[in-house]
Amino acid sequence: MRHYLLSFIMIIPATVLAIDCTKTTSEAEKTICNNLSIQRLDAILNKAYQDKIKVVDKKALKDKQISWLKEREKCSNDVFCLSDKYISRIAELTNLKNISIINNSSKDFDFLLTASNCKQEDKGTSCEGDALLNIFQKNKPNLIQSLPIEKVTIGFNQLYLDKKIFTTTPEDTEFSLKDINFDGREDVILHKDNEGGYMSPTYHVYLYNPSKDKFFNSRELTELLSDSYGDFDIDGKSKTITTNGKDGYAWRQKSTWKIEKNKPVLVKQITEEDEKNGENTIVTIKEMVNGKWKESTTKKKIEQ
Repeated sequence: MRHYLLSFIMIIPATVLAIDCTKTTSEAEKTICNNLSIQRLDAILNKAYQDKIKVVDKKALKDKQISWLKEREKCSNDVFCLSDKYISRIAELTNLKNISIINNSSKDFDFLLTASNCKQEDKGTSCEGDALLNIFQKNKPNLIQSLPIEKVTIGFNQLYLDKKIFTTTPEDTEFSLKDINFDGREDVILHKDNEGGYMSPTYHVYLYNPSKDKFFNSRELTELLSDSYGDFDIDGKSKTITTNGKDGYAWRQKSTWKIEKNKPVLVKQITEEDEKNGENTIVTIKEMVNGKWKESTTKKKIEQ
């Protein structure tokens, strides 16, 4: 799948990229600078080039980049041509071939997900591989951060225009913005795979740090959500997260967590275990009250 955004430079400075949009001269430059999406593609390409030049032969990479810039200039004011040039070059530099614009998901940011191992399907595109989450200021070309992510599993619905894919909307269970640490700012939750217990989903969790204007991976919250069997619940009113556990059909557990200093703290746990005779369920409730654990056990009859 391909998506469309851009930005450019024909004078080749040390960066070999990134147009100065106050000094555009060619039709290609003007087209890029007048298109927010295209400017963002350029920002992604610029970052990929700067990363690549650190680990490969600098002269060879620069020569190839100059050749690519000349080819890009031939596109003139053709947005589709420019888009294809950018997407192909980004794929060469990153080995990530899918670029998806995630629109209207955040009040503060816009996201472009560059992913690998994607395939076209009847109702959209699905990807299952390494990815790069590019984060931009809302409605601006400024690239705030590029997050390399080890494996995502995500599907997209697509909006087609002349066989070009412009926007995508992932399912909320695969890409979501939620205030998971209850600090009043949106955090990112990405679906990793379905290799949790009983083939349940696992996740990547990235918390937003307002003082640094960056997202960072939360190992503790990533593990918490990934260890949950099936769905989890984030309750903004009580400021708690509820996860589920399972061991066979006869043992179930529901755990409630508070977040302290961006780490989960268990405050309540309800465990249900069916008796072997199949007549009753033993319900054990553990709850933190005034700094101490209180426990109660009841028995309820299993409805046949």
